[in-house]
Amino acid sequence: MTTTTTNHSRRSTLHVELAVPAHVSYQTADNLAILTGNREDHVRAVAQSCHLDLDVCFSVYENNNKNNKDNKDVDATAAEVAAAALSANWKLATDVWFPMPITVRDYLTYYCDLTALP
Repeated sequence: MTTTTTNHSRRSTLHVELAVPAHVSYQTADNLAILTGNREDHVRAVAQSCHLDLDVCFSVYENNNKNNKDNKDVDATAAEVAAAALSANWKLATDVWFPMPITVRDYLTYYCDLTALP
């Protein structure tokens, strides 16, 4: 890692080289976001206001039912979703950008921007 500054500017350029895992593709001009974790008090406040248990683990499933041509979401209880996830109509979502299963605490800490307006 190297840092470059000039005499006529206060700004600096930071040159960082990263090793990309084999399963990740990168092309010139792709973007990389490096985000810091949210403060613990922010995470607790959001969880409390949404009535979430920070230690609960969850995964995201998608409906793979070909009969659902409208691709409409269906309201279901957690037990119904868990049972449906075991059927052939549901599969673990593959287009999410966080590891699964994940705790609510880790999701809110590392994968949500809690300090900016939506």
